[in-house]
Amino acid sequence: MTNRRPVLIAVAVAALAGGGLLAQMLVLGPLTEKAAGAEIARQEAAAQQAKLAGLRAEAARLAAARTRSLPASEAVAKKEYKDLLERLLHQAKVPDPVKITYKSDNTRVLAGTAANAANA
Repeated sequence: MTNRRPVLIAVAVAALAGGGLLAQMLVLGPLTEKAAGAEIARQEAAAQQAKLAGLRAEAARLAAARTRSLPASEAVAKKEYKDLLERLLHQAKVPDPVKITYKSDNTRVLAGTAANAANA
């Protein structure tokens, strides 16, 4: 009987070690993999949120720039510019008989066009 005790202890230790290894493979391993996957998903979500915030800030910046830019229609742009000049002249208390006119010819030439080459 006394010889059986060390054998029983060895079997118990082996069973505990085997059970621990089995628990590690079947329970703890998948749990740590899921936790790692969840952390990666959180990091990706945070990166996407940061990207979205950047895009929203860019959209706000573009909207502000759009309000500062000229209208697409040249006629509307000229009218708004004339109104602005008249308002500034009125604020500066310039006498009323001021007439604002525009040049009738459009002398702008794009670089690399045939008209630009002919002028050279």
